[in-house]
Amino acid sequence: MRSPLDSGEKYLHRPGRFGQEGSTMTRLPPVVRTVRLRCSRHQAFARFTQDISAWWPPGFTVSGQRPARVTVEGKVGGRVFEADHDGKEHDWGVVIAWVPGRRVTFSWALGVSGGTTDVDLLFTDRGQGCELTLEHRAWAEDQQADRAKFDAPDGWDRVLEAYRTYAESHSRPGET
Repeated sequence: MRSPLDSGEKYLHRPGRFGQEGSTMTRLPPVVRTVRLRCSRHQAFARFTQDISAWWPPGFTVSGQRPARVTVEGKVGGRVFEADHDGKEHDWGVVIAWVPGRRVTFSWALGVSGGTTDVDLLFTDRGQGCELTLEHRAWAEDQQADRAKFDAPDGWDRVLEAYRTYAESHSRPGET
């Protein structure tokens, strides 16, 4: 029998800026957003990870323009990246946790200076739909300005509104 603490989730161990012996770095609080969706958590997960190119806002890219594609490679250790119209790829992060239909966590470098942060997405069943909780964490004290950008209305709120609109309009009843 599996322990309630053992969710079966697989994670990529990566030494970070925090938790190291002797570390005196201070972490800033995470940016947390919750979105209710009128689709199953499996549909919501697929719309986020597989269809990200279709809904990702163009201003949230390396170039500041709509990329040719955005990719989340569906495995621990997979890349999260954009490809521009000339075929050049720009890395945004690496998948740390991958539990289809439930959770994806990746390191995050886009729009962040001085090292990566982590973005954790948890998809939970809620009545006739689901809920997505985004937690953008592992902020260092020297990343206050970057954290403020993502916490502002034109940050994750804008990204998640584009996602919610797409996910709800592209999910079909009975689809899992």
